[in-house]
Amino acid sequence: MKMKRLIYITAILLLGIGITGCMKKKKFACTDSAASNYDSDADYDDGGCIYTGTLVLWKSDISSIGDVDILVDNVLVGTITKDYSTVPGCAADSCVIYISESLQRSTYTAREHPPGNRTINFLGTLVTNECIFREITF
Repeated sequence: MKMKRLIYITAILLLGIGITGCMKKKKFACTDSAASNYDSDADYDDGGCIYTGTLVLWKSDISSIGDVDILVDNVLVGTITKDYSTVPGCAADSCVIYISESLQRSTYTAREHPPGNRTINFLGTLVTNECIFREITF
């Protein structure tokens, strides 16, 4: 009787180990393909999706504007140092490319270096997965 019970318990344990060993672990991550941290292997959404937007600030070669500092919510994020004859791409150099996970409305400030010393402020909201262009003019 003890031997039968031992075989029965051993069989149940082995069966239990076999079943749990075959089960795939569920992966929690971002399941929204529009998010920058999308994980195609995720089984369940963990609520941690990150959405980014891009703003490209540039100046024209016919504008006679000097270098321009760009501030977002009063924090310097870069300086426009090059003039463009056409709208630059999303990865252009010497313009300011601002990428943010915050898609909230922000205050942008363009401040010209001397001799002009002109300043403009504008409000803007970034859009998920889009590249928005803004020409700086005074």
